Amino acid sequence: KKYPDEASFDDFMSLHDGNTNAYTEQEKTVYYNEVGHAGFEEGMDRFAQFFIAPLFKQDLVGRELYAVNSEHEKNKPDQGRRIWEMLRSTARNDSVLSRFYTGTTESLHHGDASAVAALRKYHDANYCAP
Repeated sequence: KKYPDEASFDDFMSLHDGNTNAYTEQEKTVYYNEVGHAGFEEGMDRFAQFFIAPLFKQDLVGRELYAVNSEHEKNKPDQGRRIWEMLRSTARNDSVLSRFYTGTTESLHHGDASAVAALRKYHDANYCAP
């Protein structure tokens, strides 16, 4: 909400010799970025806003959904992932391990309003800000 234009983060990073990316592992998502010294303070504030007050705009959620689905499709032929899925399938039903952990277009409800509501609910329950 502090930076309502979703492109402003990438634009800012580019203007200050920065870059950013993220990747997902079995139990966590790792976000990282670099920014030049002159843009450090504002760059970190902009980055923090993703967690403090995410926008959750419907169109952004829809676009991110396709990135998540693409990552899932990329991982399907990976032998290591297939073995991991077999191991996960042996977990108890009440274990977090038994949950599907990447996401597809279908499992994320095509990025509709219920997906946005679920994201807000998850954020409120699992993230805190000063």
